[in-house]
Amino acid sequence: MTRAVMEGVGFGGALRNLTGVSSRMIVVGGGSKSPVWRQILSEIYDLMS
Repeated sequence: MTRAVMEGVGFGGALRNLTGVSSRMIVVGGGSKSPVWRQILSEIYDLMS
């Protein structure tokens, strides 16, 4: 359930950032310390982690 909430938050951010293409992402804040959160973002944005 927690992962589903995290994925929902990640997809919400992805929808706001539909313009442009990037091969890098910088994650800051408390979530940046979580390997699970970084993996979720990587999968959503189709980046290598």
